[in-house]
Amino acid sequence: MVLDGLELLSQIHPAIGAAVLAFRLVVAIEAKRRENDKKVHILRLHMRDLMIAIFQLRHFKDPKDVGPDNLTINDRIGGLMRKIAQDIEKSGSVCEFYLKKSTISRVMKCMHHQGLFGEHIEILVKDRDDLDRALQIHIGVGVDSANAKLDGQEARLNSIDRKIENLTAMVENLFRQLETSRERDVQSLFVDKGGAQKCIDNDDSLRLLIKKSGKGYDDILGSQFELNKPESETLEKARKELRRELKEDVEKAFGRDMKYFGSKLGLQYRELKRQRQQLSDIGDAMRMGHDQILSAMKSGAHDRIIDYDFKKLWEGMAWNRSVKAKHLVIALHDYFIEKLRPFGRPDDPIPAEYKNDQWTLAYLNSPHIQPLLEAIDDDATGFITIREINAFVESKPKEWTLLQWIAYWAEGWKISVHQYKTDIYMLIAAMYKLWPDVLPANRHAALRYLRHDTIFQIDKLLQSTQDPPPNASKSTELLRLTQEFKDQEKKCLQENLEAIRYDIDEEYTVSLLTGPGRIERFIYPMLYLLLKHHYGVFKLATTAILDPREFPDMTDSLWILFALVNQRLDSLASIFKQSNVDVEEKLKTFAFGMLYYDSPKKDLSSNGIAQYIYRQSAFDGHVEPPIISPDDLVYGTLSLPSDASYSPDSSTFPDGASEEPIQGHWAGHIYNAHTSMLGLIQLNIKSSPGGTLTGSALTWQDIMTVSGSIRRNNQDVDGVAPASKDGDGETVTQQNGLGAMPSDATDRKSPANAANDDQYTVILRRTPASLWRFLQSGPLDYPAAAGSLARARWSFALKCVLDRIKRKNTPREYFAERFSEAGRFLVLARRELYTEQGYCPRLSDLSAGEEAEFVRLTCVICPEFSAPYCARVADAVDRQKYGGYTCDSCRGTIVGSRWACLTCMNDSFTDTVDLCSSCVKESVQLREFVHDASHVLLKCDTYVLGAHWQWIIPRARSMLVQTKKKLRSHSEDRAEPAESSASTIAGSLKCQACSEEVTLPCWVRVDSYCMCFFGHFVRT
Repeated sequence: MVLDGLELLSQIHPAIGAAVLAFRLVVAIEAKRRENDKKVHILRLHMRDLMIAIFQLRHFKDPKDVGPDNLTINDRIGGLMRKIAQDIEKSGSVCEFYLKKSTISRVMKCMHHQGLFGEHIEILVKDRDDLDRALQIHIGVGVDSANAKLDGQEARLNSIDRKIENLTAMVENLFRQLETSRERDVQSLFVDKGGAQKCIDNDDSLRLLIKKSGKGYDDILGSQFELNKPESETLEKARKELRRELKEDVEKAFGRDMKYFGSKLGLQYRELKRQRQQLSDIGDAMRMGHDQILSAMKSGAHDRIIDYDFKKLWEGMAWNRSVKAKHLVIALHDYFIEKLRPFGRPDDPIPAEYKNDQWTLAYLNSPHIQPLLEAIDDDATGFITIREINAFVESKPKEWTLLQWIAYWAEGWKISVHQYKTDIYMLIAAMYKLWPDVLPANRHAALRYLRHDTIFQIDKLLQSTQDPPPNASKSTELLRLTQEFKDQEKKCLQENLEAIRYDIDEEYTVSLLTGPGRIERFIYPMLYLLLKHHYGVFKLATTAILDPREFPDMTDSLWILFALVNQRLDSLASIFKQSNVDVEEKLKTFAFGMLYYDSPKKDLSSNGIAQYIYRQSAFDGHVEPPIISPDDLVYGTLSLPSDASYSPDSSTFPDGASEEPIQGHWAGHIYNAHTSMLGLIQLNIKSSPGGTLTGSALTWQDIMTVSGSIRRNNQDVDGVAPASKDGDGETVTQQNGLGAMPSDATDRKSPANAANDDQYTVILRRTPASLWRFLQSGPLDYPAAAGSLARARWSFALKCVLDRIKRKNTPREYFAERFSEAGRFLVLARRELYTEQGYCPRLSDLSAGEEAEFVRLTCVICPEFSAPYCARVADAVDRQKYGGYTCDSCRGTIVGSRWACLTCMNDSFTDTVDLCSSCVKESVQLREFVHDASHVLLKCDTYVLGAHWQWIIPRARSMLVQTKKKLRSHSEDRAEPAESSASTIAGSLKCQACSEEVTLPCWVRVDSYCMCFFGHFVRT
């Protein structure tokens, strides 16, 4: 009612049109969402309250009337209305931004969200007050009255300021009152565990947190949640996502989301224009004179049909509001046969618009009833209503006749689907082939995309879709119309997808892209356009480093699309059950069977992608390769330094003198019992006049941000300085004296660990981090005696000078020592990482001496260098984890080669015994498998994508038989006399590495390409 009234009012006062349109678009988008929230409702109420205030314009009959200052009402409020339109759009974006967050994220960032809501509520309240003031000024009957009102503005402004000040407290109070029990439980857990960061870092606390949220892992991970993965792996994924959410800058994220929401409003505006155009066309078609209206009031239901032929058919059959779908199609066939028969009466000629459509009668018969029935019967109930008839007619291209539209859905749609099916397979196969060429920095993210369940669902959808008979006759006119409609549909969908950068974030976004209609009508063109764009991203990933979020975002778009497919499938199953129809048999034929999955479980042995992988020439003829630039991405690319060497970020550690003694570069350690807890730390501190400390810290493992407050006490600076890691580390909070000299440092207990007996000492010095290696054993070991301290200082100075001279005069020797040191650090860091994370094959634990050596290296190597070393180790290991397989013997996460048992592997290639290189000789009893060390093993040096299994496994088993046969034959020949086996020796099997004769057991290479990037071996 509010919108309808505002629409009518905007016809009198065009100035309010922008605000009314913005409100209508926001309301239309919110109506598409299925989720609601009481906190969001607060902001929506203020938007509605503002729009209701515009109704005051109904008192102004003539928009041209001028006020006391000779301004018309439109001139007076025009600028304000444009501002109100922008503020409503921003408020709608706030609602959208908040609703997309998980329950835990909403609680973690509740203060930020509360501030965001409060800010926009204040804006809306002020907009209403500005509108009231403008209208009151215009109402003035004379200049004196206007001046009197202006004299009272100061008091009114003060009143507004007080109202806005009270809004902050009001919003805070409302947020507390509207918290759900789940949100209160989550908030209480944060308080009990000492904050969100500590709650996330602890496994048990994190599990309890997810349980209390009541939503599960899928609410946090979305499409990245996989049911078949170990719980520990899923927990770690959730931890990383929550850490990212905790670190996220709400203002920046909201700014990015607001641009995206603006694109959605643009799509909604297009849909609104289309609907208005349809209503206008319907009004023109149904506009009648007075007598016709009276006649229509006495007529039947058929007069509500907008198409002439459907109306005449409905009237002739005396149908009421609905009819059985099959009866309609049969009657439609008879109706047009009668209308287009070649030998009609002279006074009943063929209508001009149908003269060239006689070819369409070939598709109005029983074999084509099913697809035509589905096209009209949108809800699949088996009954067609007048509303569905009108919707079918409205979706027809304007230049097409009804018969052409019917012929398209009877046969043309099947042709279009078949073409899309081939193109989609080609696109996925092209991404398979491109994956080895993707840059190493992007390869793991690209792998997760290709191995995600959405790719499996696409394959099942394509395999379930029936192909048209190869000998089916196709009219050239039908092929032309099919291609014409396909091109129009692709163009429209592509323009909409480009508007949102191919990023589908919500289910309702799909309806904004496609418009009304069942999902099976749009699933194929949507998949084709999305995958074509994704293929372009893969090509870009071979030359540029993408943001890590880009590939998961691509997966999300596919995942949301299939969520709608699954909803449609559930809806159809429910309808068919109510109609007493065999659901399985019905789905086999409905929409060419595309929604029928004969086996919802993965079956790699029947993967449909495999046959297209080596048909690249056919792909080039089917699909034009897209050209994607960084500007077309959602998150863009990551920039690289101009040179190949590592350079610390100048914004983190800038050069130049500090204005205050506390500011600038520091280096040092956090000690516990003379042991450095984090290794050498580089710190850059900034301070403000209010005594607030901020800065950045770098260790060999993490980059951290530090903040806190300080107070001055003689020469020492005492205070609390919480430090939060930018990576996946935990928050560090210390209270210490930051002394000017090491001997002045005092030990204090950390507030975070006040309950335990650990004592920490923080020592920071101005000494550059690269020179700390020359300090005498460690700052805590400095001699107390003045003479010894002087000698230590002279020793330090001499070593620093010699180091600089050596670097200048003998750089080769100098850098050889540093490279040797770096190599040793990498070896020890890798072994330490394997031990901490439980990776396999198991590496030997660090001995006491090696542990001490590793600690020493973390203390002497400058973090500007040790941090990249550590990152390189972690990255190299992460890339070799491949699919996250677990060794079924030692239960560690496999890094490097995976050994899969061919003997134990099931028929679908989805389950077997997996081993690491340390456990290949072990026997394992697992699930239904009893693996013996003598079984045949397949060694995979990289992750094997699903489609590759279809040829790798059969080929490996075939080679196994052939190799055993050859070896057995060779063994038998060797048992014969030497004179009869001379020719056999020349043909014996030899190792390609050492050229020695091969005997069992041995390894046989199955296949390799890309210079052995993929290597698969089978042990016989």
